[in-house]
Amino acid sequence: MKFVSRDPTVKLGYELGYEIGAFLGKITPYTLILLALYFVFKYFLESRRN
Repeated sequence: MKFVSRDPTVKLGYELGYEIGAFLGKITPYTLILLALYFVFKYFLESRRN
């Protein structure tokens, strides 16, 4: 079953949401890895200071 709407803005919104979702799905693993590295690095610097 295909979603059909007479309002073009709704269709555009759905397509835009799908594109953003696909993009986030691609970059999320890298963001998580970068966040983990950042926290490890931060913890490492704090432990060396003491």
